[in-house]
Amino acid sequence: MNRLSFYLRLMGLCSGLRWGAALSLLAGWIGLVACRPELPVLSTITIEMEGIRREVNQDLYGITLEEINHAIDGGLYGELIRNRSFEEGIAPLNCRYDARRNVLITPNGWAVPFIRPDSIPGWRRLPTQGSAMWLDAEWMVAERNRRALAVYAYADAEGRRGGVAADGYDGIWIRQGERYTLEFYIRSQYPYAASVRVALQDSLATRLMSDTYEIAPSMGWTRCRHTFTALESGRASLTFTADTPVAFVLDVVSLFPRTWKDRPNGVRQDLAALIDSLSPRFIRFPGGSYAEGYTAGTFPVWRESVGDIARRRSFWNVWGYGSTNGMGYHEYLQLCEDLGAEPVYVIYSGVTSQSRRPRYENIVTMDRWVDEALAAIAYANEPADSTYGAMRAAHGHPEPFQLRFIEIGSENYGTEYTRRFTLFKQAIEERYPEVEVISSSVPVRHRRSEWIDRHFHAGSRFFLSMEDRLNWDTQERKAAMFVGEMSTIDTTTAGTMRAAVAEACFLLEVENNPGTVRRLAYSPVLGHAGYERARPPMILFDGEKAVPTPSYEVWKLFANHRGDELLETEVETYRRPQIYPGKMGFELFDNSYEIEDMRVDGRLVDTMDVVTGGCTMPRAGVLQPDPNRWNRFLVGEEDQPIAEYSFKLRRTKGSGAIRIQLRD
Repeated sequence: MNRLSFYLRLMGLCSGLRWGAALSLLAGWIGLVACRPELPVLSTITIEMEGIRREVNQDLYGITLEEINHAIDGGLYGELIRNRSFEEGIAPLNCRYDARRNVLITPNGWAVPFIRPDSIPGWRRLPTQGSAMWLDAEWMVAERNRRALAVYAYADAEGRRGGVAADGYDGIWIRQGERYTLEFYIRSQYPYAASVRVALQDSLATRLMSDTYEIAPSMGWTRCRHTFTALESGRASLTFTADTPVAFVLDVVSLFPRTWKDRPNGVRQDLAALIDSLSPRFIRFPGGSYAEGYTAGTFPVWRESVGDIARRRSFWNVWGYGSTNGMGYHEYLQLCEDLGAEPVYVIYSGVTSQSRRPRYENIVTMDRWVDEALAAIAYANEPADSTYGAMRAAHGHPEPFQLRFIEIGSENYGTEYTRRFTLFKQAIEERYPEVEVISSSVPVRHRRSEWIDRHFHAGSRFFLSMEDRLNWDTQERKAAMFVGEMSTIDTTTAGTMRAAVAEACFLLEVENNPGTVRRLAYSPVLGHAGYERARPPMILFDGEKAVPTPSYEVWKLFANHRGDELLETEVETYRRPQIYPGKMGFELFDNSYEIEDMRVDGRLVDTMDVVTGGCTMPRAGVLQPDPNRWNRFLVGEEDQPIAEYSFKLRRTKGSGAIRIQLRD
């Protein structure tokens, strides 16, 4: 038989029919057919059994792990102490703090959510009269570590111990009988110091939830280590207390539970197990916009994220909170190896995030960043007797990691990006021809074999409408598409069954076009329920538990059930026309424009809604978007399903794309 047809029929139950539980399935089916005439065939799926067969891409599904939504610090990374080195609140280079709005202002004028520079998030003074704490910029453990915590503690008049407490990321959740490894640096401010007691306690420091550790600090830094055993389960705080007067300084306070596969400085067991169940064939890291930053010093550099955690550089990240670099380049490579996933490393391209008023690295100084990329590959791939291979071996991994994919930037584009991308690509291809270099946009001149990263963050309607979109014969499709990020970001449907079904429809379209998409990654994967989330994740968690969404289950289903060959199919089905009303949306990306004679059905536009950025209308039909901002505005009527729009637009600065959306 050349063609095998499946007919999907809709059948209804007869209203008066009742069947006993003992009747066979066959008898029930006969009864149903006898009850009502057979309905017409509405859909036909025809599978060509002897037609063209295409090999299924076994490496299609992966994930992007990015520091967003506290996914890494406070999430996957096993560290339980927030702000362990007290660096949160230090403004990046050349950024000024606007106290009125509580934001950072970059040199290019972009505003980033910030905190008061003198605040100490994650830490608090115990509620007694015998406690005081303040930031100390004089005594630090390492050069990159610019602040420590000074503490003065003694018992108050009621005999309560004074001191400080660390509350972690929305609480430190512990489980009875489990062990927790503490490391910290401490020094006394005076030659002779009383003893300091360290323990896991309840939030008021009135009840012990673990054994205790005593230390009498000296004048120099002492590195302390102790393993607690939890006496009960629940939300705890790590306390440093005293009942006699003592003044001391803390730095690099770290508390770890048992990690996945018992890796030192490793990852949280339950979250790693959920990721492992997705069977990712590759992991793209560490971002995303996180890898781009928003100005100098606000993006990860591989060599600043390996080795002793006390000497790693912390910074205020693009999503508006502090990053420790605790889960660094080595830890990501180790996780990929443990999961059996191909590492895809994303590096700074010389252009910061272009949605945040970008900073362009001087083209004549790009050698520094190209050399960083080559050194990163050397660290991952060269033997242990080489310079960077020896560094890797000293960190516990003598054998190479075999990095084969490196992406230059994320969501960067335009002529300036292409100039810098070309420098990376030429140098990497010359030194490491086995490494595939991925571009985050279509270079001006590119070969068919080159990999281009595309991102699909959209609403469920977009994913439902993607049928036949991925086989378009456009210039971009002539390159190998690498979808580094995709997810439903519409907050009304994200995390619901509707979003999961819509994403499944998109995945089916990808499956039907195996030559178009070579790799496909979900992002974001993780999100902490106790903090504001920039984008909806597929797994929500807090310190106690993790909850997968329906999107997780869909991804797991597709990733774990791979066939061998793809057969040609044809679907004939009834389709109901869908008409959506809505306004027309314009998105003008960080450039300057002039817009005149804008009309809807021949009438000059005299009103608009500004969604982001700024735009003025000096007179009907004339719009003046604010220069150098990410401007988005809507025109037309909300209930208008069909309309004709016309306008004259002229770019006066820049080279980026203009996005026009119908039915916004």
